[in-house]
Amino acid sequence: MSDNRIRLFEGDVLLRGKHSAYVKFLVNDAKIFDKYIDVYLCGAVVGYLYNVKAPRDNSIQDTGKIYADAVSKHKQDCMFLYRLITLLDGAKSDEKECINRAFRYDTDDGKAEETKECLERFNAYARGGIEKLYDDLKSGATNRRDYIRNSIDYAKKFKDELDDSGVSYEEKLKREISGGRNI
Repeated sequence: MSDNRIRLFEGDVLLRGKHSAYVKFLVNDAKIFDKYIDVYLCGAVVGYLYNVKAPRDNSIQDTGKIYADAVSKHKQDCMFLYRLITLLDGAKSDEKECINRAFRYDTDDGKAEETKECLERFNAYARGGIEKLYDDLKSGATNRRDYIRNSIDYAKKFKDELDDSGVSYEEKLKREISGGRNI
């Protein structure tokens, strides 16, 4: 019996084009993040929360890698976010199918294509979030102090957006998980 399963977060994560350049900038130049994996995971969250996805980019000849050892050290974080985003992204569809995509397909040899699609959707959110982080954190900044100020402003704005509607975080999360249905 052959094993056709997609092994999630067990190898290198390849960054291409502008997304590679953006990650390198945020880690190496702006020094806002310590590691590429941090930008990738934060990008996935930001991409999902702001509903921004981006396709793979080859507009510039730049590549970077998040090496397997770094991915391995953060596999639990990667899997948690993958499952959460996959679950929430499908929350408006059939509940059983949504749960299967998030928690079962990656362990089923017959669901390799579906798992690839879920991983690509996760990575599209990560790329979209990386773009948003880059644009927002670099905006008007010319030096390290500006990048730090932009990071603080970004965090405050993010918190304010969560707090703004007078609805508790728990209630917002409950609504998001239910896909707008009453639970």
